[in-house]
Amino acid sequence: MASVIRGNDNFDSANVPLRGVGDGQSWALVSHTVGTIYYNTSGRPFVINANVAQSGSTPGVSVDGLAIGQSTTVNGYSNVQSVTAIIPNGSSYYVYGGINSVYKLS
Repeated sequence: MASVIRGNDNFDSANVPLRGVGDGQSWALVSHTVGTIYYNTSGRPFVINANVAQSGSTPGVSVDGLAIGQSTTVNGYSNVQSVTAIIPNGSSYYVYGGINSVYKLS
């Protein structure tokens, strides 16, 4: 028979607050320059949403060098109006293409 040993480590999942993305966070317009690398040093993940500024461009978000969210174009027009990505804590990210505005949930 297996037994469970529990020490007095003061670690009980019932006492640890679970803080998912969006918990206690709110949207804010941020000033991000296209192609400039930014870093998440907030201590927790957050979401960014980049809005498309112009048709014919390929806007997107790159996280740690990977194109995580990217619009496509058809007949010179963007298929989507925005690109959204979760930025893990400690990650680098940047927006590219025809981005009009960037909102951050943090």
